Amino acid sequence: MTGERYDPRVPNPLPPPSPSPAPPPSPIPPTMPGRPSRSLAIASLAIALLALGVAIGSWLRPMPDNKPSPAPAPSFTDQQVADAKASVCTAYQQVRRALDVAGARNSGSDPTASLTVSTASRQALDVGSRYLLTKLTAEPATNPDLATAVRKLADLYQQITVSYLADANDSEINPLRQAAEQPTATIDGFCK
Repeated sequence: MTGERYDPRVPNPLPPPSPSPAPPPSPIPPTMPGRPSRSLAIASLAIALLALGVAIGSWLRPMPDNKPSPAPAPSFTDQQVADAKASVCTAYQQVRRALDVAGARNSGSDPTASLTVSTASRQALDVGSRYLLTKLTAEPATNPDLATAVRKLADLYQQITVSYLADANDSEINPLRQAAEQPTATIDGFCK
């Protein structure tokens, strides 16, 4: 029994296959199996060349200039400027008072008292300089000339403090003290 798939004792319910009609002729010429069509190759080449052109164009294109525009200078009311000046001048006067108190102490010949007075003076210079800079940051409406003088004085106070801590002699510290006179006079002129 040829054509049977299973055990010959089981009847085959399917009829034998009939010959199928021949397919209608195709208008496209047949291609050889395993060989891609010419139009597919041309389309692939065109896409590859297009991608290459885009990549080269992107590479040669200048980068955009994303620099942020400068922020406009803030404008402050006369009242804000006056309040900032009063606040900075009050801070300056407090620092001056602290320096005067720390410098007025007499250590005498006692080494412990001498160390205490010098420590208090250094602390007044250090804390005073940081306090002035903090006050300037909190008061952006401060007059620019006053702010520059306060920054300069705070910087000199810090330099003097570091010189004291480094056990510098008077010949190294005196020029810093003299340099502090100019911003002090400027601040005194603003804070009358």
